[in-house]
Amino acid sequence: MRQQIYKLLCPLLFSALTIPNAHADTQSFNDILRGSANGYGQVDSTTQTYITGEFYTHYVAFFQFDLTSLSGQLSAASFTLTNPFIQSTATSDTITLYASPVAIPQAYVTYPNDLTSGSILGNVNIAPTSGTLTDLTINLNSSALAILQANEGHDFTIAMNLSSNNFADRIGTDASAPYYPGSLPPTPNNVLTIDTVTAHVPEPSLLALFSTGIIGLGVLRKK
Repeated sequence: MRQQIYKLLCPLLFSALTIPNAHADTQSFNDILRGSANGYGQVDSTTQTYITGEFYTHYVAFFQFDLTSLSGQLSAASFTLTNPFIQSTATSDTITLYASPVAIPQAYVTYPNDLTSGSILGNVNIAPTSGTLTDLTINLNSSALAILQANEGHDFTIAMNLSSNNFADRIGTDASAPYYPGSLPPTPNNVLTIDTVTAHVPEPSLLALFSTGIIGLGVLRKK
């Protein structure tokens, strides 16, 4: 009889103990605004274009995201430029992402150095190249995860800089972006991808099931 009860209780305890305690999810956010600021104090944020790099002066690009729907504990994140045009002649060039301490639209009147004075979110080295890429993805670091977590429920701005000072080295909407950035048509959204983990809270019925199994084993042990 005792063995039969053990056979009944053990599967109940096992099922209660093996219920997943977390749920993983991937959330994607399209940029809601993009633009550029340059060394002359000029800012283009009225169109869907951007440029970063060197063209008579240095440009820094910015991308704004609405994180209102972000939820859960962040575990990983990345930023993807969709179909960017890249002109890089430097032997080793670096794209660096920053958490802009200046909110848009306040950034419209600031020097681009202000956009890159925040924490570094991630970077990637690129070899000399010229042309349009399908996508360019930059993985974000652990500091970025903490910053994004703190901005949950708010707008968040990423600034992007190209290290090269060589004339015409740039990343932008397309090859003509430095000449007429405001006249170009809108481009595909750039994407901030965030992996999250949400803790699983056991249902009351599962807790009752587990408790029943523990009590039953305790009663059998006394017998």
